[in-house]
Amino acid sequence: MKNMIKLSIQAFVMLIAIAIFSASCTDNNDLIGLNIQPPGEELKYFVTDTFSVFAYSVREDSVKTDKLGLSLLGSMFDPVFGKTTASIYTELRLTSLQLNFGEGAVIDSIILKMAYVGVYGDSSTMQTFRVYEMTENIDIDSSYYSNKITAYGSQIGFEQIIPPVDSIPVDTIKIAPSLRIPLNDGGILAEKLLSGTSDDYSSNEKFREFFKGIYITADPVDEVGKGALLTYNLISDATTITVYYHNFEKDSLKYNFTISNASGRYGHYYHYGYADAEESLRQQIISGDTTLGSNKIYLQPLGGVKTYLRFPTITSLGTDISINEAKLILTDNDPSAGFTQPPRLSIGKLTDDKGKTTILDDQFEGETYFGGYYKDSEYTFRLSRYVQDRILNKDAEDFGLTLLVPAASSVPHRVVLNGTNTDAGKIRLVITYTKL
Repeated sequence: MKNMIKLSIQAFVMLIAIAIFSASCTDNNDLIGLNIQPPGEELKYFVTDTFSVFAYSVREDSVKTDKLGLSLLGSMFDPVFGKTTASIYTELRLTSLQLNFGEGAVIDSIILKMAYVGVYGDSSTMQTFRVYEMTENIDIDSSYYSNKITAYGSQIGFEQIIPPVDSIPVDTIKIAPSLRIPLNDGGILAEKLLSGTSDDYSSNEKFREFFKGIYITADPVDEVGKGALLTYNLISDATTITVYYHNFEKDSLKYNFTISNASGRYGHYYHYGYADAEESLRQQIISGDTTLGSNKIYLQPLGGVKTYLRFPTITSLGTDISINEAKLILTDNDPSAGFTQPPRLSIGKLTDDKGKTTILDDQFEGETYFGGYYKDSEYTFRLSRYVQDRILNKDAEDFGLTLLVPAASSVPHRVVLNGTNTDAGKIRLVITYTKL
């Protein structure tokens, strides 16, 4: 018992000694290293944002749009970017094999229903939607881009409507919003489906040979500031092509065709050559006037517009410095324009003069560090490693950076930013560095 008490007392004394030692070490932490650097030669840091920035906007060729989970449809007339129309090409799938409409079958109606997700633009604008039968197959294993056109033939559907963005009543019951387009123009689709043989409906492979799919588009909106691009979920269970029919035996029959991940599908985006865009944008992306980037630069997804950036004078800092931080700050030219800004932008390093881009080393530091998020009417990126590399390798060929809207295949948000030489809020590269 006495030995146990003795051990406990010794342990207690040891804990007190360790605590006192730790406290003394903590008190002297701030003194470590002060005697290493000679007096008067402490390292100093400097901050500068006087570097020239060269920026201008160019047209994007196209974006990959096949096999997307969400699809855009509709037309809008942006007062800055002009008209844009989003269309959809897609195959249909059988929900059961060996489809048989029965003896004496008559198709009463066919309705395309697409599950609504969101809207960008003026949701109150009346739009005209058209559906056509495709005459060329989509290859599920191939890549498709936003400028691709697949052959199509007869119009099989038409609807002029303000697209629903809130719950809609169907037979007095409110259901989730969806776009409903009748596919009964001239009875063309009904006649086609009824002409199918048992072999045509024996498998999805046979069916896609018999019926290649549908092309869904919208008429261009002609009034400035009107129209909208709507997002629909094609692979939702709520997206169907429902055939209502009867035969000699039964009334009120129906059959659903669907769109699934196994369906070939892609989005097509058309910007009408930017014929109706504002002049400064047209002069940059059509006429190639790179000097106008001093006033405004433009970013539009959907195979629209991106911007190139270069910092030609950062190598003037010399090689005997260490970059603590380099921040690129971009300011919204018109935060109250009425169009929701992209919540985030993307920036990459150009590797040639053809526009090929790779990820910046700074991005590997983590998305929170790298930045690019919209906050207080600004986008801010940290490019510290990029700037340090440019300084250390000043003789290496520099193709600059490319700035664009991420997820450009299905996100419609666009933004106009101040240029390199505006009175306020110009593009700035703010560098904090230490002389070695």
